[in-house]
Amino acid sequence: MTDLLQRAIQHHRAGELSQAESLYRAILQTQPNHPDANHNLGVIAVAMNKSELALPFFKLALETNPNQAQFWLSYIDALIKTKQFDLARAVLNQGKESFGLQGETVNALAALLPELYGTAIELREMGRFLEAIDWLKNYLVQNPQDANAYAHLAQNFSLNKQDDKAWTALNSALAINPNSILVQRNHARLLLKQQKFVEARKIAAGIYQADSADVENQLVFAAMLAANNELEPSKNLCEKALQVRPNYAEAFAILGQIHWKAGNKNAALQLFEKALSIKPHLTQLYPIVAGFHNENQNLSAAILVLQKALEYNQNEIHHMVDLGEFLCRNNQIQEAITILKKAVQLAPENVNAWMNLGTVLQQKSEFKKALIAYEKALVILPTCTRSMVNKASALHNLGRYEEAEKILLDTLEIDHSNVIALRNLGESFQSRNHLLEANIIYLKMIELKFDVDLTSLLLTINYYLLLDYSAAHEFLQLSLPTLNRPKLKEFKVVKNYVFYMSKLLDWWETKIKNTGLSFDEQNQGLPLLAVIGESHSLAAHRTNFEIQKKPHHCHAYWLGGIKMWHLAQTKSHLMKQCMVQILSKLPPDTSVMFTIGEIDCRLDEGIWSAAKKHSEDYRVVLEKTVCGYIDYLENALKNTAQRNIIIQGIPAPNYSLDEDENSSDDIVEFLKMVELVNQRLMFHTLAKGWQFLDVYAATALENGKSNQQWHLDGHHLSPSFYAQAEQWLKV
Repeated sequence: MTDLLQRAIQHHRAGELSQAESLYRAILQTQPNHPDANHNLGVIAVAMNKSELALPFFKLALETNPNQAQFWLSYIDALIKTKQFDLARAVLNQGKESFGLQGETVNALAALLPELYGTAIELREMGRFLEAIDWLKNYLVQNPQDANAYAHLAQNFSLNKQDDKAWTALNSALAINPNSILVQRNHARLLLKQQKFVEARKIAAGIYQADSADVENQLVFAAMLAANNELEPSKNLCEKALQVRPNYAEAFAILGQIHWKAGNKNAALQLFEKALSIKPHLTQLYPIVAGFHNENQNLSAAILVLQKALEYNQNEIHHMVDLGEFLCRNNQIQEAITILKKAVQLAPENVNAWMNLGTVLQQKSEFKKALIAYEKALVILPTCTRSMVNKASALHNLGRYEEAEKILLDTLEIDHSNVIALRNLGESFQSRNHLLEANIIYLKMIELKFDVDLTSLLLTINYYLLLDYSAAHEFLQLSLPTLNRPKLKEFKVVKNYVFYMSKLLDWWETKIKNTGLSFDEQNQGLPLLAVIGESHSLAAHRTNFEIQKKPHHCHAYWLGGIKMWHLAQTKSHLMKQCMVQILSKLPPDTSVMFTIGEIDCRLDEGIWSAAKKHSEDYRVVLEKTVCGYIDYLENALKNTAQRNIIIQGIPAPNYSLDEDENSSDDIVEFLKMVELVNQRLMFHTLAKGWQFLDVYAATALENGKSNQQWHLDGHHLSPSFYAQAEQWLKV
């Protein structure tokens, strides 16, 4: 057998590995525990880059002859090559303690091993905090007096958002060795998380003074300095750390926070993104980056950021709640519902998750489900005014106005200056035509200087409807600065209304001055014509209107912004609720005229722009809108005692048609569309047995533009039209 071994060794030394391997295996056939044959087979496997295969040979050789130092060294080396660092460290320690293993080769192997907690640190650096926690717990079973292991455990608990457990672990570390640099470092980190900035800074300064060359000491101290707004020295330390460790993600993160605090948000964003490119599991940075994109109106980017964050922590509730909100605002409704439903399942005690779920359900017009979500939020936090306001909104959309108003009043008991509650309460009173109550709310909003332009306009309209022209003029003056606002879409509607109301008030003041008649004298004893609609209803207010030679006095029921489109939709809509509310309150047998549809027939919105946007034939959109509108009114009127119905048509456009932005062919076609809307409205109206007020015939030239005889401004008719309107009334 000795001769066979010597021959195998000779082949081995000559590089004839195949022949050597055959001879070693031949020895093991008769002596399976032969230490040299097993060891040398392991050496051959390592030489062939098959260290995994070498391990059982080395292990058996060592067990058979533990006094051979080379067997220890070969086994440890193979364990390191296969990244079994914990076992390699354990074998190395056993060799040192039990068999006196030492020397340069031993030291070289020890240097190849990560630090004692290398596996836990490696797992932590990859964001696998739970695995790191498990490793440290197992380690502490064998090493219960290792303060540094407890410190590492505390850090991993903290990163995994288990702060109570983090403090328990840290307290164990402090009890064993309060002077350990590592223990103190993680003590400072936990204090920082509790926003105990001064105390955290004191500890961090101490460890930095003890070893200022250590990059982790530098960075922990930099974090504490930044928290205490000592930005320049914090920046210097971060840059110093990056010189030693160029890919130090946490250093880039702290530099990002420094720039953020200094107002350099674009530079901060680049630093945060650099940190995340190195360590994408630094999930605390994602909300900051997403918030930046949100502030810059880039919802798509904000959504992508939070989706990336959830790849690293799938059950992070705060990310899910924010993502649901952004998806909702980006009209990705179903995706928002999915993520928020998951959030409330994982964290049924999270108020914001329930509130955001309610919001997205409400946007989907699922008001009953939204109401349930808001009620869940209020069970958790009964005095949450945001939940109360949202619940009131859902109730309002369900037509439960009085319940909604009660909740809003309760909200204002908690927060007298809650402008959202005030606004919604005012809108609720307005929608029910409770103008005096609405005005009380609007005056409070003016007092709080909330949305003064719009609120003063609402007061102008309401006082106009209440025939208090003096008060209407007073609040119109507060609205006039809107006319000087930039040409932005958000101001366009208010500007148009302000201009219109100034014209209306001037018209009536001139009328009253010329006739000397009061409203009561002019309309005494006349039957009511309820005029329901958007701004066009206001022109008819308090005028006389003859129906079949019988004068009626007009009373406007204003629904700001209502379109045929709102009523033509199959799903529930707030405008439908408001319409039902008005119709239900009218006296029996009241004549009703609907002034709805001019907004649907504008060049920049409604039928024309919708058809352009979706590349549809406008005739198809037109027919669907008109039919849906008339059919809705027919169904809504079935449950009322109103039988004398008038549909007002659409006046010819009296405003600039933006010839610089629209081709002449487009303008001609658009004008044809307005004419066709009137034709189809008349057809469907008369088919129902109702009357049609053909304002288009009264206002249009042959080319489809306004004849400028009856218009008060670019869109609206003058009140003087209604005194002559019967001649255009089709039966």
